[in-house]
Amino acid sequence: MQSDFKSVSAHQVLSLLALLWMSFFTPMSPVVRAEPATGLSLNPLFSDHMVLQREAPVPVWGMAAAGAVVSVVFGGQTQTAKADAKGQWRLTLAALDASSVPRELGISCGKERLALHDVLVGDVWLCAGQSNMQAWVAGTDVEPLVASADVPSIRVFLVDVTATEQPQTRFRQGQPPIMVPVQREKMDFYGLKWIPSSQQDAPWFSAVTYAFGRALHTRTGVPVGLITAALGGTRAQAWTPREALEQEPSLRNLVARPATELGDNARPCGLYNGSIAPLQPFALKGIVWYQGESDADDFEQAQNYRQLLPALVQGWRRAWMSEIPFLIVQLPAFGPAPSAPVDAPWAWLREAQLATVAGLPQTDLVVSVDTGSMDNLHPPTKKIIGDRLAQMALAPSTIKFNGPHLNCFKIQGGQVALRFAGVGEQLITQEVVRGKDRVLAQTVSGFEVCGADGKFVAAEASIVRENRVLVSSSQVPEPIAVRYGWAGFPECNLFSSDGWPASPFRTDSFAPQKP
Repeated sequence: MQSDFKSVSAHQVLSLLALLWMSFFTPMSPVVRAEPATGLSLNPLFSDHMVLQREAPVPVWGMAAAGAVVSVVFGGQTQTAKADAKGQWRLTLAALDASSVPRELGISCGKERLALHDVLVGDVWLCAGQSNMQAWVAGTDVEPLVASADVPSIRVFLVDVTATEQPQTRFRQGQPPIMVPVQREKMDFYGLKWIPSSQQDAPWFSAVTYAFGRALHTRTGVPVGLITAALGGTRAQAWTPREALEQEPSLRNLVARPATELGDNARPCGLYNGSIAPLQPFALKGIVWYQGESDADDFEQAQNYRQLLPALVQGWRRAWMSEIPFLIVQLPAFGPAPSAPVDAPWAWLREAQLATVAGLPQTDLVVSVDTGSMDNLHPPTKKIIGDRLAQMALAPSTIKFNGPHLNCFKIQGGQVALRFAGVGEQLITQEVVRGKDRVLAQTVSGFEVCGADGKFVAAEASIVRENRVLVSSSQVPEPIAVRYGWAGFPECNLFSSDGWPASPFRTDSFAPQKP
């Protein structure tokens, strides 16, 4: 029987202030050509209260007079480098053990001296994406953590996101035109510096980032550095390096199109150039990516994401020269709950996220379809996403998916038998509550089947063994394909016994069925 199975690829509101923050645009900054440096300086990443990555080589870089020798002293080490003709210098500290003891990092060049105070060593994560990554703690279910937010060994660095024509080596101030004064005030205060976690400051941190960092710190006990680079309304192509787009034939047209046609938040490479390139080659433990809403506006964009997301991941890895781990947050539920099976761009984009993780090493997926809102693109449910990210970040590297994912299937008679991996001890159903929407746990929900006509109908499903589900419908005596959770706001409730939701998937290869 097993040999007959077919293999498949493993695939409310915030405050008005915060909502405005998420929706602003970032104009493209002009190219600024670097002049030779005349004094000693560091990339802004290297500042008081920073966290350095443990157990890995740590690059340190900056500017000095051309030809000058720069020395860095930290953790019993002294490393030196010579500035090139443009005054750029870089050196590498040998791997460091984790330490919560505040220390000084000294930099010298001739008679010039700089000192960074309160430097810790632990795990550093880059958390990037669009509005649901950018959303502040204030107004979300992460806000209760503020009462216990005096955790100085957690530090946050907020990138003042901006777009540029060419990759930058230093950060520049973002210039979003839609920004009330208090937003600019907050960015001017928090941007481009390391801020230790406190009750006063935590409300203005990214909710997902902060929930993730708190959970990591609780589990590991080591310092945690969190770099947030996120901007609402942005598309993945804006965060992708030019070379990565040019190397993928289906994406080359994005680079060839006049930039004025796309706007700053979609302009290819712009946000990567101005907001990600200046981070490199800072030593990181990994990257969290939560983005895709703006790429799910229509079916064409959602399908392109299947090439775009891998290009982004691989492009960033080439820039860091490392197979750096990527944790990808799959889109939550959004939109009206369908009364009958209907195709949706959000479903296709989730599949692209799943396919990316299935196809690339050192990637993993946080399924969040059991969260979300029918009418709020920025749901306040962020804590569970941060918790899941932390569990995933600490899982053994041999575990590819946390949660049920389709392993294989077989059509037998009028039924489709599905076999899952990642079920824990067994598959279960679990009540799912998203605002006013409630999916009960009494029956398995979310499956649909189709026959040769390609028209999907809601199906009955039952868990028949610890890792198997049988799906059928009296309306489809000869099913040829099955889908699960295939909607913008799917009514689905299949979980592993340890609480991880199953990712939406399909067994067919049909083109999008536009309404």
